[in-house]
Amino acid sequence: MIKSTTIAAAPAVVVVVVVIVVVAVVVVAVVVAVVVVVVVAVVVVVVVVVVVVVVVVVVVVVVVVVVVVVEIVVVVEIVVVVVIIKITIIIVVLVVVVIVLGKHYFYHRITFTLSKRDSDGKHYVNLAAVCTKCRSVRLTQSKTAMKKIENLSSRWRKKTRIYSCEKLQSSANNRSRCGGADRDLR
Repeated sequence: MIKSTTIAAAPAVVVVVVVIVVVAVVVVAVVVAVVVVVVVAVVVVVVVVVVVVVVVVVVVVVVVVVVVVVEIVVVVEIVVVVVIIKITIIIVVLVVVVIVLGKHYFYHRITFTLSKRDSDGKHYVNLAAVCTKCRSVRLTQSKTAMKKIENLSSRWRKKTRIYSCEKLQSSANNRSRCGGADRDLR
C-alpha cells in the first residue's frame, strides 16, 4: 500500500513541476515580448522625434536663409535705386548748369589774354576779355584793372586798340552777331 502511494504521488509532482515550468516560460516569454515591444516603441518614438527635429531645423534654416537673401536683395535694390536717383539728379543739375552757363562760357569762352605791366613795372594787369569764338574783346569788369588801364603810359595806349563785345551777354539768337564796335583808348 505504501509503495502504490509513492508511485502515485510521483506523477503529480512531475505534473506540478511541468506546469510551473510552462507557466514560468510563458511568463518569461510574455515579459520578454512586452519588453521588446516597449523597446521597439521607444526606439520608433525616438527616431520619429529625431526626424521631426531634423526636419524642423532644416526648415528653419532654409526659411532664415531665404529671408536673409531676400533682405539682402531688397537692400541692394534700394541702394541701386538710390544711386541711380542720385546719378540722375547730378546729371540733371550738370545739364542745367551747362545750359545756363553755356550761353556764355561754352558758346563764348572768355579768356583774359591781353595783359600789360602796370605803371610800376612789377605786376601784370588783365586788360580785356577775349571771346574765343568771335574774337571780339570785352573790357574787364575789374575796377582796379580798369583804373590801371587808365594809368598806363600814353605811349602804350596809343599802340593798343581794345574792342568791346557788349553782345556777349545778350540772348542766344544774337550770339552770331556778338562783335561790337571798336573802342580806341587813345
